[in-house]
Amino acid sequence: MATIETVEDGASVRKILLQSTYTWTWIGLYLDLRGWKWSDQSKASFRMWMSGEPNGGAGEPCAVGSVNGWNDVRCIDKRPFICSVPITRLLKVELKSDGSVDLNDPSVQETLLNQMAKRMRDHGINQLFRLRWRTQPNGKVFNLKTG
Repeated sequence: MATIETVEDGASVRKILLQSTYTWTWIGLYLDLRGWKWSDQSKASFRMWMSGEPNGGAGEPCAVGSVNGWNDVRCIDKRPFICSVPITRLLKVELKSDGSVDLNDPSVQETLLNQMAKRMRDHGINQLFRLRWRTQPNGKVFNLKTG
């Protein structure tokens, strides 16, 4: 289900709801003993509660969204829901080496990933991202060309 973590996420959900014939939809937010969290188990730090909400405590441990904000409700109601899908982008990088380092050495790979992450942040890419190497069928990350 949806995870709404920013004003922009909230605006995207609101836009979907404006085009919908439904008044209230499940958004993936629920209350447990540690507080409100999303169905993907992430903590809900961003909130868009309607005035006076949440007001139900343990009697209303689920949340629904509308164009006007969120409301806590009982979890047994049948309602439509909004889903989110993580976006995965694959970036293929070609590295050239003068042969002075082993690109398949895990410490070299970690250093390269750290440098790439820093460059991404330096270029304004601040959203959550994860960089990792893809292991080739031969068990190596890099298939080194010689000559």
